[in-house]
Amino acid sequence: MSEIVEYKNNNFLFLTPADQCLNSFCEIVDHWAEKKPNSLAVQFLKKGKELDSLTFEELRERSVSIANRLLESVEPKSRVILMFDQGVDYLTSFLGCLYANMVAVTAFPPQDPRRNERLSAIINDCGSKLILVNDKTKNALAGDDVVQSGNVELVNVSDVDIDYLNYQTVPEIKLDDLAFLQYTSGSTGSPKGVMVSHYNLINNVELQRSSMGLDEKSVFVSWLPLYHDMGLILISLCSIYNGTPLYFMAPDDFVRSPKLWLEAISRYKGTVSGAPDFAFRMCCDRIKDLSEDINLSSLEILVNGSEPIRQNTVERFYKQFSNNGLRQTAMHSVYGLAESTVYVSGVNILKHKKCFSLDALEKGQAIEQNTDMRVLASCGRLDTEFSPDIKIVDPSVLYEMANGLVGEVWIASKSNGSGYWNKPELSAETFDNVLNTDGKTYLRTGDLGFVYDDHLYVCGRIKDVIIIRGRNIYPSDVCSSVEFSHESLRSRPISAFSIDTPDGERLVVAIANKGSEESFEEVITSIKKKVLNDLGVDVSGVIFVSNQNLYRTTSGKIQHVKLKYEFINDELCYRHRYLDASLERYVGDKAMILHRSDVGMHDLPVEFKHHIVGDTLQKWVAQLSNISTQPDLSQNLFELGLDSLRVSQLLEKIEESYGISIDLSDFSEAPTLSFLITTVEVRFRALLGIDVNDECQVVEVEL
Repeated sequence: MSEIVEYKNNNFLFLTPADQCLNSFCEIVDHWAEKKPNSLAVQFLKKGKELDSLTFEELRERSVSIANRLLESVEPKSRVILMFDQGVDYLTSFLGCLYANMVAVTAFPPQDPRRNERLSAIINDCGSKLILVNDKTKNALAGDDVVQSGNVELVNVSDVDIDYLNYQTVPEIKLDDLAFLQYTSGSTGSPKGVMVSHYNLINNVELQRSSMGLDEKSVFVSWLPLYHDMGLILISLCSIYNGTPLYFMAPDDFVRSPKLWLEAISRYKGTVSGAPDFAFRMCCDRIKDLSEDINLSSLEILVNGSEPIRQNTVERFYKQFSNNGLRQTAMHSVYGLAESTVYVSGVNILKHKKCFSLDALEKGQAIEQNTDMRVLASCGRLDTEFSPDIKIVDPSVLYEMANGLVGEVWIASKSNGSGYWNKPELSAETFDNVLNTDGKTYLRTGDLGFVYDDHLYVCGRIKDVIIIRGRNIYPSDVCSSVEFSHESLRSRPISAFSIDTPDGERLVVAIANKGSEESFEEVITSIKKKVLNDLGVDVSGVIFVSNQNLYRTTSGKIQHVKLKYEFINDELCYRHRYLDASLERYVGDKAMILHRSDVGMHDLPVEFKHHIVGDTLQKWVAQLSNISTQPDLSQNLFELGLDSLRVSQLLEKIEESYGISIDLSDFSEAPTLSFLITTVEVRFRALLGIDVNDECQVVEVEL
C-alpha cells in the first residue's frame, strides 16, 4: 500500500492523487483498519437505538469478503447494482464493489411501482447482470418483472460469511478505474449515469475535508439516504476517508420523528451533519418541544444543500434551536452536483448573505439593494486554496463574464466525472467545454449564477427560467412568494412554470393538495396578490395537484419541466383549477377535474365492511395522497399517490394511534392498502388481547 502522510496541525490529510500517494479509495479503508482497527467506523441507529456497528477492521473485512463473493459471479469492471434499505450492508457492499474493482451503481429497492421504469432503464443502460440485496430486500426483487426480464442475478450479501475473507484475491486497482455510476435524471429525460473514478472520489472527499476543516475529532451524524450522493459521499464516505465515526439512521426514522436527528447529534456530540432545505423546515414545523437537555453546541458544520437554499429557512432554524446551543458559525451552504462527484464549494450561510435587486437580476446583473430584493446565500468563496476553478460564462459566445453578471456556472475540477455512461455526445456537450480565454476543459452545470466579492451565488436553472415580457423569473422566487402568500401554504411542495400561449407567456403555479377542506378562492386571491407585489407578474393559473404529479429528480428537486408537459397535455390529476381567460382559451375546456371536494367517506362501497381500523386507515391515506375519493384497497400505497416520505408518515400515525410498529420491511413486496389494514387489525387485536377470530368493536381512533 502507498504511504499516507499525516501533517498540518495534527489534522489528518492524505496527499492528493496528483502526488501519486493513493491508488484507490480502498487504500483509505486499509489505512484506518491498520492504524485504528478497533475504533468505531459506522453505527446504524434504529429509532434512536444502536443496532448494527462496525469497527474499521470489521469494515474492511466485511467489504473484502463481499468483494470475493462478487468475483465468483462477474469479472472486474462489471457494473453491480446496489439495492438495500438504509444500513451497514449498503456501505460494505459499496466498498466491496470497489475492492473487487467493479463499478457500483447506487439505487434503491423499487417499492414504488413507478420506479420500475427507472430501474429497467438503469439496468439496460449500464448492462448490469448483478444486483446486490440482503435478507430484507431479496423478496421484494425476486419476482420483479424488471429483474426477471433483464436476466439479472441476485446476490444476497447476508449469505456472505468470513470464509470469503482473503486479501490476496482482490484485484489491482488504478486511480483512473471507475468507482461507481451516479444515475441522475435531471428535469427531463431518462436516467444518465455519471462516471466517477477513484481519482474523482478521492479528490472530492479531500476537497470536502480541507474546505470544512475536518480533523480526527470530527463526528458525523446523518439520516440522509445512502442511494443519494449527499448521504453517500458528502457524509458517509467523507467520514470513512477522515477516519472518524459515522452515526446514521434511516430516512424513514427522520420523517417519522425529526427530533431523532437532533437527539443523535446531542447524544454522540456530532460535529458534522446536513440535509436539504425541506428537512430544516420540517424540523421547525414539527419539533415544538425540544428538551433543554438536547445540546447542539458540538456542531461545527451543518450543511444545507441538494435543493435551493432558502435564507428564511436557515434563519428560522437557527432562531428556533439556538437555545439548544446551535451556533451561527455551524450553518453552512453546500453547492454541488453529481457531475462533479457531489461537492463543489460551501461557506457559512448566515455570515455570507446579500440582498440583490430583483429588477437587476432579471436583467442579468447583481446589484445590492435593500428594497424589492432577493436574499441569496453564498455558495462558497472562490479565492481559497481549496476552491475549484469556477467561471461564469455566456454560453452563446463561450466567454467568461465579468463579476456581477449572471451567466452559466462552469467548473474545472479534479472531481468532475469523465462523462455519462454510454452517452458520448451528451458527455461531450456537458463535460468537455473549452473557454476561448484559457483553453481549460469545463463542466457545464446548467445552473445560473454570478460572482460577487469573490463569492459564488446561484440563482436558478437555465432550463427552468421563466421569461415573461423579456424578464427572467426564477421558479424558486415564485415558489417562495407563493409559500408566504397564505398560511395554509407553508412548507407545501410548490412548482412554477410558464406556458407559451398565443397571448404571450403565462405563469402557472402548481401546489400539492393538502387534502382537507380549504377555500381555494381565498388562497388563489392571496397567491395572485403576493406574486404580483413581489415579482411584478400576474399568476394566470393555479392548480392543486396530487402528490403523484409532483415528480422529483434523484436529488429531490421538483421537475418543473415534466409538470409543465403534463399540464399542457392534460395529464394532471387535480382537485381544483383556476385559469384566467387567456389560459382557458389555450387549454380549452376538455380537462376534467378528477378529484371533487364533495366526495366523502360516506360514499364507501357496500362491499367495504372493515370496522373502524379500516375506515381510519382509508381516511389517512386519502388525506396523505391528497384525494377525496376512497382509495382503492387493491392498490399498493405508492400507486395511491404516496411517496416514501408520506408512507413513513402513515406508519408513524399508525404507531402513535394504535401502539403498534410497522415497517415497510415487514412486507415481502409493495404493501397494498388492504394488506396493511389487515396487518394493523391483527396486531392491534393482539395488543388488546382479543382473539383475531372474534367479532369485536375496536375503539375509534381520533384523526
